[in-house]
Amino acid sequence: MEIFVFRNVTFPGSFLHSHPPGFTAVQLIEANIGERRIFSCGGGLLAAGEDPAIFRSSFHVQTFGICSEITSKLNATWNQLKLAFDCLMNFKQEKFPLTSWDNAVLKHVQLRKIGLFHAIYDFVFHNFQRNEVNFNYLLVAVKLFDTIEESLKNNQVYRRASDIFGWLSRIQPDPYESYMFKTLKKIAETGKDDAIESFIKNRENPYLMQRTM
Repeated sequence: MEIFVFRNVTFPGSFLHSHPPGFTAVQLIEANIGERRIFSCGGGLLAAGEDPAIFRSSFHVQTFGICSEITSKLNATWNQLKLAFDCLMNFKQEKFPLTSWDNAVLKHVQLRKIGLFHAIYDFVFHNFQRNEVNFNYLLVAVKLFDTIEESLKNNQVYRRASDIFGWLSRIQPDPYESYMFKTLKKIAETGKDDAIESFIKNRENPYLMQRTM
């Protein structure tokens, strides 16, 4: 009946139930979440026999009175990261006396930027297949990297930055390939790495090599 009444809604089965030909709440939401905002009001949403843990791991639920809006957990996490990014980028990079309170605040902001840089990197590469990376997410990490003081960048920051620049170079070689080689040189300066030194010497982009494999 619902299929005929709600013609713009995709139903992945015949009725709400965890056993075929039924469909679960997770399947119903996944089939429609990209098309419209989804709300649940006035009662339970899960299908009979559906594991609530799977639902909780897939979606973020924001309560509004007797209703709740259901969004992708990945989108909710990214929105939190983007909010932190916007807040940190609002601080102006100025010079203050080393012993001043203002300088202490800016140093704290710099450390938070490094932490957020790692959080965005982990979010992108741990939640997506390598060939499905959202490059807009990586561009946010690039903006963070550009505002981190050179004296605070360590080997891990440079390695992750070279990874980000390398993946961006797959769709836009200029300027990201040159940025990648600059960070690879920084890594080589902090310790011997035969593979990285070979890439630098031969001007080989390992990320383009992976695409052709």
